[in-house]
Amino acid sequence: FYLKELDDTDEGDTGISKGMHLILQINNKTAHLFAVHLKSERGGHEGDAQRIAQASIVRRNYLPYLNNGDYVIVAGDLNDGRGEPALKRIRGLDDIQPDLIQTGLYSYFSKTNYGNRWTYEYLGERNQIDHILISRNIKSDCKKGGINTSVLPQTNPLVSDHRPLIV
Repeated sequence: FYLKELDDTDEGDTGISKGMHLILQINNKTAHLFAVHLKSERGGHEGDAQRIAQASIVRRNYLPYLNNGDYVIVAGDLNDGRGEPALKRIRGLDDIQPDLIQTGLYSYFSKTNYGNRWTYEYLGERNQIDHILISRNIKSDCKKGGINTSVLPQTNPLVSDHRPLIV
């Protein structure tokens, strides 16, 4: 999915080395799940530029499916918080219109679980860097109960240093 003309940040080749595209059938509707792990924030300016370029790659690859009316889900360790540039790029907030919903927003958490949204802790600082973004047609098709998001406790740090996010 890497296009040198669009994705080269002059910081070396940018690609998504940890990514997967799954095609699923949900209630006779096609769903495209893009599971990705973007560049860490610890890379400084070069890492930030690579992460935004990776976000562009993700967006460019899900748009044809979204425009076809399919469900689109982007999930994973996006290494960016709500409102940060890479997340905005994936969601479409710096484009024509926002295409994906941020399920980590206040409205999708119960009031008792809202302060518990962090998914990763580093040196005592807690952040929500793992996300599940969904297309608006998924939200409109969620009839009873709507969208509910929660973060589970981390039970085995040998498996992952992140907490599981469930939508």
